[in-house]
Amino acid sequence: MDFNVIDDQFFAHVGNAGRDYIDEFEKILEQVTSRGNTIKNKLDQAGETYSQEFSEWLAKYKQSLNDAMAEVNDPKNGLYVRYNQLLEMTKQIQETLKQAQFHDRAWQFSDVPAMQNYAPLAAGDLAITKGWDNYDDGHGAVWQIRVKHKDEVPDGTNVIELTNGMAAERNASIVTADSLEDLLYGYKITIIHNQKDYPKPTVFYYENAIGTEIGGFASGSFGETLTKLVPYKAEYADNNSIVVRIPRNFYMDAKPYYKYGDWYLISGNKTIKISLGNVDDDAAKAGDGKGSSYLSHSTGYFNYPTAPSDLRAVYVNDTAERLERK
Repeated sequence: MDFNVIDDQFFAHVGNAGRDYIDEFEKILEQVTSRGNTIKNKLDQAGETYSQEFSEWLAKYKQSLNDAMAEVNDPKNGLYVRYNQLLEMTKQIQETLKQAQFHDRAWQFSDVPAMQNYAPLAAGDLAITKGWDNYDDGHGAVWQIRVKHKDEVPDGTNVIELTNGMAAERNASIVTADSLEDLLYGYKITIIHNQKDYPKPTVFYYENAIGTEIGGFASGSFGETLTKLVPYKAEYADNNSIVVRIPRNFYMDAKPYYKYGDWYLISGNKTIKISLGNVDDDAAKAGDGKGSSYLSHSTGYFNYPTAPSDLRAVYVNDTAERLERK
């Protein structure tokens, strides 16, 4: 280290020693910079890797989303189409239940023209006209609504063509209070339930229950069709039996039998189900086979159903025949 006095000023300097310290510092700085660059490169590389992985994930997500939307919007089997199909099915079920509520009893009209022009009438309905040309002419009648037969020309008196394409076939002449009561509640079903109670029944009618289909198992529709909630009157002789009266057009040549908590009458593909709510199974089984069904006759203007005149027999084989429309 040198010391100098110049113009009364004191100076000191280290000489070349400072260069040595600077070189050492620059080496350290270079190492730090190199390490920093290494770390930066690793981060950049990791960032590129993560960016690529995220881009791939995003692409897969977009593809999955596109696939899901394609499945939703598929014009044949898409979820949107299925939703609309389910919605339409729901509407049909609601309409069926609505029809069951209103088409299981006799319709009443002031005269024949009013019946002819009432579009909701369907096959199987019963209609009562209080008069022929007007309400007070004294010529009321009971009509069975059915499908118009092929090439049939209604006579305008006993069979009348309706504006909705159906036909109304006259069942009886003037309607009286007694005959109307017989029409609505002339079919009597007696059930021995042994419940020691006075249960309130629920009566259903339906066709094509599994095992009763015309043509064999699962032919045509699969399960019940044309389900109707049947109006009834209940009578109780004691607390172990019930008499259920329903419209006579539901008549079946059958006795009620008990199964799985309810009572059934079956004729061909037609079934009447009577539910009495929760029952004692053993007590109900004890009364099974003791019930009966009975269609009143010689009441008012009604009799047992007559043999149809518009059918012909066709041989199926040597021992069986099939009835067809003429």
